[in-house]
Amino acid sequence: MASTRYCDLPKIISAATVLALTTPSPAKADCLSYGPTRVSIAGTLNRIVFSNPRGDPEPYFVLRLQQPVCMTGEARDEDKPFLSDILAIQLLLTETQYAQFRPLLGKRVRLSGSLVAAETGHHHTPVIMGDVVLAEEQK
Repeated sequence: MASTRYCDLPKIISAATVLALTTPSPAKADCLSYGPTRVSIAGTLNRIVFSNPRGDPEPYFVLRLQQPVCMTGEARDEDKPFLSDILAIQLLLTETQYAQFRPLLGKRVRLSGSLVAAETGHHHTPVIMGDVVLAEEQK
């Protein structure tokens, strides 16, 4: 008599779903955190002119990353969503900081600061860095 194997597909799918949801992926484990935690990240400092919601030009300094990063999201907190494939971070700088960082445009730098998700029409990258400090200029 031939044996028959029974496959309970709904149980297998359910078990796989639970495993996928409870096992941290390497990408999420390496994600950056939103503020108030400070992060340190390296990239190339650029000046980019965006258009504001009225279409007027708004120049900002942006840190361009060589490798994409992600942000750890928090369930039930729309102010801190999970984001992936971030390659640029807009910097919120004072006039003094613009003057300090201007000579570094086009150079690789390491900056530290606090990250927030973009909220307004004046935020032009998915993540914004405030409380920015120059950690080091890289050669």
